[in-house]
Amino acid sequence: MTKTSLSKYLIASIICFFGIFLGGSFAQVGKEYLYVGTYAERDSKGIYVLEFDRSKGKLDLGQTILDKESPSYLDIHPNGEFLYAVNRQGTADKLDKGSISAFQINKKTGELDLIETISSGGVGPCHVSVDPKGRSIYISHYVSSDMSVFALNKKGEIGQLVYSKKFEGRSANPERQKESHLHSIISSWDGKYIYASDLGTDLIHQFGISGSTKKLKVELLDSFRSKPGVGPRHLTIHPNGKYAFTVEELTSTVGLYSVDPITGGLEFKDRADMIVASDKFTGSNTAADIQITPDGKFIYASNRGLDNIAIFNFNEITQKISYIGQEPSHGKHPRGMVMDKFGEYLFVANRDTDNIVALKIDKNTGMLTKTDIEINVPSPVVVRQLVIDDK
Repeated sequence: MTKTSLSKYLIASIICFFGIFLGGSFAQVGKEYLYVGTYAERDSKGIYVLEFDRSKGKLDLGQTILDKESPSYLDIHPNGEFLYAVNRQGTADKLDKGSISAFQINKKTGELDLIETISSGGVGPCHVSVDPKGRSIYISHYVSSDMSVFALNKKGEIGQLVYSKKFEGRSANPERQKESHLHSIISSWDGKYIYASDLGTDLIHQFGISGSTKKLKVELLDSFRSKPGVGPRHLTIHPNGKYAFTVEELTSTVGLYSVDPITGGLEFKDRADMIVASDKFTGSNTAADIQITPDGKFIYASNRGLDNIAIFNFNEITQKISYIGQEPSHGKHPRGMVMDKFGEYLFVANRDTDNIVALKIDKNTGMLTKTDIEINVPSPVVVRQLVIDDK
């Protein structure tokens, strides 16, 4: 080996060492963006595009998009080229329904360019997710409890409605569960199954997904009943695909399910409280969002009322979840959160105080601490992260 080659080898080794030592964040050399959906309150413009400078610990506003009022949920295509937003406001020809908008993402600037907006197929859309294979989008409607599945093409355009279903029923809570309220649809990592959480009936419905975009098949396989009155709201899948965690809005609890590797079916394993005796809290509280670290060790769920983030440890050997602490959300009504791709931060959207805050994650203990990374956005309700690697 020549002296020049030896020098390059040593430099590369040192860089690699420090990249590992710093928890992998050094490897992030591309641009990062946060996309924030909002309610039409306090002069909100709609969707806010934020640029995140990890090295400086800073969030800056890059763009605002006014398409339809109250883009209440967002998701990003797995190829990172398109963003989809469900809006409470409908289209001109279907004012009684909500709408879904598709945007092209400029990978150099993170800015959005509207492709199209169409009717979402139901009233009060509250959640949208994109198939891991990019074949389709899944839309949940809280008010009408309709499920809509639309095909996607390679240009990011929304194609035909390939499946729709209206859910019905009720459950134990006399105020919140008089009827069905579909709140989210989450896919398995391989895209073979989706899980639709119905807050109004305490059911999680499992569907099988097969076929290509042009011949997509959606089939109801099973329905799993939660404890009466809990109100399953959002669900997240463990990184290994073997477990599912659900945040239960009405009882402020987190549920744990195992996922059958063959059938995709759910089996209840454990449940933990998001509010503990030491909180001495007697007010009204509802749970909102749930996130999991990339290593699958820690779970975070947001409390609206107590206004904090409950922190849990997951033990895969015992198949138990344990409450280990909490951190204030540093705002009011923490509705939406997103887990940093590198597991370094948890980004929290506080709806009633108009702020997005980044909480630092201790990768050893799972505990959270406040940082100086914060930005004001009117009535934020959902946050999504896009990391664009330099190539």
